[in-house]
This record gives sequence, C-alpha cells and structure tokens, in this order.
Amino acid sequence: MKPELLICSARDAFRYVLSHFNDPQTGRPPQTKDHYAAISIQDSGEWSYGFMLTTNRFCDAVLTLAFDDFEEPESGVCLMNEHQAEKIIAFLEQNRNTETILIHCFAGKSRSAAVGKFAAEYLGLPEPDCTHFNLWVYDTLMKYMKIIKHNAQNVQDSEH
Repeated sequence: MKPELLICSARDAFRYVLSHFNDPQTGRPPQTKDHYAAISIQDSGEWSYGFMLTTNRFCDAVLTLAFDDFEEPESGVCLMNEHQAEKIIAFLEQNRNTETILIHCFAGKSRSAAVGKFAAEYLGLPEPDCTHFNLWVYDTLMKYMKIIKHNAQNVQDSEH
C-alpha cells in the first residue's frame, strides 16, 4: 500500500487532525479514521504556530522540524540542513506503508510543497500539484538523497 500525501497549511493540518475525533459539542462522529504520519515544519526561533502535533490513536508518528522559508542564506535565517534532510528521508522510509502522510508548514505552499514533491518522488507517488516550492528545501533533500545512494553503492561495491 502506498500512502496518500496531504500537503497543507498549519490551519488545515489542525482541521485534519481534529476530523479524526468526535465533536463533543454536536456529538458528530469522526469524519475520517485513517492512520497518518505527520511532518510538521515550524518556523525557527520564537515564531511557532501555537500547537505541536503528537502521536495518538490515529497518528502513528510525528517529525517536527524548524527551519525558515528562505531560499538563500541571510543573517538570522535558519535554512533547512542535511541533518534535517536525513531525518525526513528516514521518516518517509519508516512510514511508507501508512495510509496518509501529512506534511504541513505555516502556509502549506513553499516548504511543505518542497517536502511533498520530494516525498512523492521518493515514494513513487503521483507528483503533487505544487506551482511553487522552496528550491533550497527541495535541493537539500535531493543532494542528501544522492549522498545516500552514493554511499550505498560504495558499500555494495566493497562487498563484492
């Protein structure tokens, strides 16, 4: 089973998570019951979204990362790095059989779109409809993926 990718804003991620639970005011049952894993991309520094995703009976895993939505180094900006790329790739590998992979950033249009585009390629899924994505994030993921493949090839060659 291949997962469905859900690339969205922090607001829509919050709504998606809540859709899995009963509404105590109306008694409405959950709208969805799929299992999901979430990549939550927060801003660096003190600018958080006011909520942190956690595992629960529907959410099997959460990876929370903090980096800013910039495509070039600037003073005071925290760009995505190779260590974070490594964490994303490992997370995708570990959760490749979950029903849904939720990927969100604040607006759901740049950082999460870049991670979603990479995730679709990595997992062999249809390319998401992302008109714009953060090139720094996407390129960092692609560069790290090439390093992984190169290292795996070197190990394989040394075993023969």
